[in-house]
Order: sequence, then C-alpha cells, then structure tokens
Amino acid sequence: MKNRRLLFSLFFIIHFLLFSCNVFFNSGITFDESTFEEEYQLWKENNFTDYSFIYDNNCFDSRPFHIMFNVSVNNGIGVSTPANEDSSHAEKIESMEDVFDYIKNLVIEKEKMSRIGMKKHYYFDITYDELYHFPQKVKIEVDIKNAKKSMDVYSENIQITDFTLTNTQ
Repeated sequence: MKNRRLLFSLFFIIHFLLFSCNVFFNSGITFDESTFEEEYQLWKENNFTDYSFIYDNNCFDSRPFHIMFNVSVNNGIGVSTPANEDSSHAEKIESMEDVFDYIKNLVIEKEKMSRIGMKKHYYFDITYDELYHFPQKVKIEVDIKNAKKSMDVYSENIQITDFTLTNTQ
C-alpha cells in the first residue's frame, strides 16, 4: 500500500512537471491584436495634437533598467526628455503613436524570433485608457529556454501616467 501511494505520488509529480513545462515552454505569442488595432483606431480618431504624458518602462533583461521620458506633443510635433541615465540610451518615445509603434514592432520582432526554432513564449497584457484609448499599462513577459538549457526571463512593465490634453480650446 505504501509503495502504491509512493508510485502514485511520483506519477502525479512527473506528470505535472512534464505537462506544465510543456505548456510553459511552448513557442508562440499571446497578444490580442484585434483589441490593439481597435484601440489604436479609436486613439487616432481623437485626433489629439496637443498633449503630454510620462512614459515609464521598467525592464529586466540581463540586468534591470528603467526608461523614463517626459513627453510633450505640440501641434502634432513630439519632444521627449529623458528623465534618467538609462533613458538617454533608449529608443525615444515622442508621441502616443510611438508607444503604439513600439508595442507593434515588439510583437512583430517576437513573432519572428518565435519562428526561428527557439522555444519561447511571449505574453502581452495591455490595459487601455477607457476615455482616450491609449495603452495605459503594458506588461510584456518573455520566457526563453536558450541553447544552454537555462531559463532567461525578460520582462517590460510600461506605464503611461500624467496624460494631459494641453490645448483644449
């Protein structure tokens, strides 16, 4: 009886590990493209030309880094000011369109990487502002099982804060 319980327990543990790892390491991408495109269209229909916001991106790759820009758009022309040292080396975000483009380009890049045979899965979780339809919070997690059989985890947590319409005549 004791051996049966031990065998059953071992079977359950092995079964759980095999199937949970299999799901965890499946290649692919989790991204709601239709909602993304719908929210982007609604954002564009607002036709805002004067606004400001703070772009805040906490990332972890081989080391943690924090990218932050103060963004101001006047008459459709964006200017961003890096708010810290990590930001001075990052791709500039100068408008809300740049935020949408950054997300879309990241999805395209990760889809390509997913197809080259490395086992990885990318999760994109986006919360949109209900009134203005911009991506208010973006969580990106990438689980990568690399050739060394070790696990690297990459993540980005983007927040758009202090969004303000600056010329509301």
